[in-house]
Amino acid sequence: MSVDGRASSGRIGDGLAADLDRPAPAEEIIYEWHATPKTNGYWIVWSIPVAVAGMFAYGTVATGSPPTQSSIPPLPLIAAVVAVFGLHEAVHAILIAAFGARPEFGIVRVGRSGVPLAIFATALGHLFTRRQYLIVTAAPMVILSLAGIPACLSPLGSYLWLPFAWHLGGCVGDAIIIWRTLRQPADVLCQDLSDSTRFVRRASVI
Repeated sequence: MSVDGRASSGRIGDGLAADLDRPAPAEEIIYEWHATPKTNGYWIVWSIPVAVAGMFAYGTVATGSPPTQSSIPPLPLIAAVVAVFGLHEAVHAILIAAFGARPEFGIVRVGRSGVPLAIFATALGHLFTRRQYLIVTAAPMVILSLAGIPACLSPLGSYLWLPFAWHLGGCVGDAIIIWRTLRQPADVLCQDLSDSTRFVRRASVI
């Protein structure tokens, strides 16, 4: 799910509008936040120290001392990274479905050539309450970050400490969305559009 944003105003229909970028009347858009190059820069800058802290913490749990390097073979490392990040998106999807929406998956691509960077789970156009949206966004970060501790204590810990550290660094993106959402009014409705988040409020009936 997706520090500059663009505010906009307008209305959205009771059901999902045919064109999400051209809302029909029933809810009032109070803010629409888009990820920008500056936002992505913050994400990269902050994810590095968080990942390093995760390497220190998870590596110590797995090996008994702060690791200085990884001796994990490339193929098991890639498999473990895919598994951990896949679980992250699966938790998003489970909670999206629990709140009555239909989860969809996509790939984040960067650059002119569209190099795949990450996968994501979303529910395009569905209106979540702020509480629901915060739960959907925060749950994988909390659950997997904590689950990484017993995982690193297991016999597979030597293979898992680095993927869990990278996952912790990647959670900075979710933390940015959580921060933006917490700045909105308590009665706001949240609409994920994969590359942006739209915050709307029920229009007054006169």
